[in-house]
Amino acid sequence: RTILPQTAKFWSNALSVVPVDGNLKISAAELTGREYCGDSEFSTPPDFHFATGVPDTDLILYVSGTDSYRFCSGNTLAVAV
Repeated sequence: RTILPQTAKFWSNALSVVPVDGNLKISAAELTGREYCGDSEFSTPPDFHFATGVPDTDLILYVSGTDSYRFCSGNTLAVAV
């Protein structure tokens, strides 16, 4: 209840985005195989993000909690692709 609202507030203050008119849709043409960053080890965006989009949204940040033997080993806590 505390971390996500604080995180949202931080990113809201840190990022300046152009407000989206209508739903924010993800373009499948810009993603290889509809995979995040074109990498199959990470989660794919939900189908409705492509079809109908997300209402009242100006930015979508995808976070994956998937183990990665290719990127993470030993004491690695996180990786950005």
